[in-house]
Amino acid sequence: MLPQFADLGDIYRALRQEVETDLPLHSIGDDLRVFGAAALKDQAKEIAQRLSHFADLGQAVTIVTGNGIFEENGFLKPWAPILFDELAHDRRVKLVVVSNRRLHENELRAHPNVLQIAVPPLKEEDVRTLMIQSMVAFGAKPELPSTDVIRTIGGHPGIARATAALVAQRGPAVLEAHPADLFSLQEEMLGDSLDFTHRTPIERDVLSALSWVPQLAGDTLKRVVLARNGVSPEEFADAVSGLILACLVEVSGANYLISAPIRSLFRRLHGYGSKELMAAFSAALRDELERARRDDELRAELMDALAFMAAIEGGTLPPEFRDLLLPSTLQEVIKETYDRGHDDPEALRRVVAWGESAIKARMDETAREEILAYVLRAHVRLGSKSEARDLLDFFDERCYRSRFYLRAFYLRISQDDLKGAVRMLLKAREIGKYMKLVVGDLARCYQRLGWWPRLHDLMQDQADYIGRNPVLLDVRAGMLIAQGAFDEADKVIRILRGLSGQEVYADGRRAMLIMRRDSDFPGAQRMLTDVLQRGSGGQMFIRRLRAVAAASAGDIRVAREDIEFLKARGMSRTVAGIEARIRLAQHDYDGAEEELAKAGTLSAQDNLLRARILEARADDHATPFADRAGLKSEAAEIRAQNRMLDEYEVEH
Repeated sequence: MLPQFADLGDIYRALRQEVETDLPLHSIGDDLRVFGAAALKDQAKEIAQRLSHFADLGQAVTIVTGNGIFEENGFLKPWAPILFDELAHDRRVKLVVVSNRRLHENELRAHPNVLQIAVPPLKEEDVRTLMIQSMVAFGAKPELPSTDVIRTIGGHPGIARATAALVAQRGPAVLEAHPADLFSLQEEMLGDSLDFTHRTPIERDVLSALSWVPQLAGDTLKRVVLARNGVSPEEFADAVSGLILACLVEVSGANYLISAPIRSLFRRLHGYGSKELMAAFSAALRDELERARRDDELRAELMDALAFMAAIEGGTLPPEFRDLLLPSTLQEVIKETYDRGHDDPEALRRVVAWGESAIKARMDETAREEILAYVLRAHVRLGSKSEARDLLDFFDERCYRSRFYLRAFYLRISQDDLKGAVRMLLKAREIGKYMKLVVGDLARCYQRLGWWPRLHDLMQDQADYIGRNPVLLDVRAGMLIAQGAFDEADKVIRILRGLSGQEVYADGRRAMLIMRRDSDFPGAQRMLTDVLQRGSGGQMFIRRLRAVAAASAGDIRVAREDIEFLKARGMSRTVAGIEARIRLAQHDYDGAEEELAKAGTLSAQDNLLRARILEARADDHATPFADRAGLKSEAAEIRAQNRMLDEYEVEH
């Protein structure tokens, strides 16, 4: 099983370990470096020679890699046709590639030794048979759900077995509510299967540990779980077997793993799990490393596991491993680090330190582009404008498809140039790279620019996809709050909170709802303080929002603390509105307008704050009666012009 950004280096390492079991620690680094520096044709020859070993034994080799042999445009990666051509010299070699995508007919025609077979979905009667067998294996009475649910499974064996596991636990009625929505049904089934209330302590530990690493040796996992839970090897084996039957855990040789969708959903529900388990797991990996050094025997999954744990815990990789990371592993580690802490300066610096090696390293261009895309975003968030511009120039030189989206990201975050970002995003949309991010950022820009017709058209165009795009969900929640549709906004916020990595932003959006609907600024401030104390991601976003809540509540001390925090991190341009809210809470309307003017050209959010100042001035008993109508009329006009933007909106 190979990752999405695998190349010939991944196949080479996997084939070597399949034969040698343990790789020699003293030489494997030099060997991988020499292999990586060789021409693709020489790499392919070496792969073909190692595959011939299995041909001599009469065995086929199977690689499961998702879309890993394809570029995003659907064509084969450069190394794949070279490998296919090399394998044509020895027809005894049988290489089976399990992929989510089929070769284009033009590419298939160029390789007569490649046979392409489409695997059809299961028929309904086969789904029923598989579910009955699975429920019997779970020791439950075979009870099938309705025909609508069977059809919703879509002939997918994994979903069929996961459904059977849920029915075995809860009965068929649990699935009957919304059988027509395949996506929601799958999410509901898998989420219910991962619910800790339905899992034993052994199962929880197994799922938690496997959520941290790509895969793990079964012996290492067993040793950690047995020591923590004081159970027998037989009980451990039974627990793992149940998770395999439920399609939550997969087997790859002597290793266990969970799939990327399961890992994502698990993180959404449980974060990173028990800190005590993480400490025990890290200690076990260190023991494994010492054994590898002593015996000069290293398993590849240990090397990868150490890299991922270093990323999660904020540590460093052992020196002898730094040059051993394959590009595919480096990409996953960089992604893990950025996604978990994209507003944590230390995490962003690790992204830069680990990822910049991809500029000159020998690797597949798809992997290089993906790694450097995270490095560029890290530079932007760190305020390293010169480094970001240099990397953008590199992307232009290589004509990477992500260059327009990333330039838009730079313009939006570093330059506050929303109009320039829109121009780049529209080009990025034509190319089709990072489409969820592109469409989401377009919506944010339109909303903040007050381009309501464009925003309305975009949301209409994306109506079928809003539920799967967290940025669009967030934008929609803000629109509903602005329009006073608070119940609908609350529903959208609940959906947003169920998406991976969106808990903090959903909590922030709920604080905006509380401020707008209830004017409960102290309550919003307390809620945001709790979020900060949990130490989750999105700290800058929450700090800015808490400053708004505290200023509106009249808690000047906390508001000023947050202002100083933001200034120290290069966000001085964002504090003028907060200072204006402090003056507004003190009924200093002239001072509030003066502070707001320091922002320069007023944004849509600034204009809405100005409307709030005008309304407060109109309601003040010291304001002459003759002036009140004019003030309220001006405020109403501003609100009408910015009717789809919540006045407490904060950029994130």
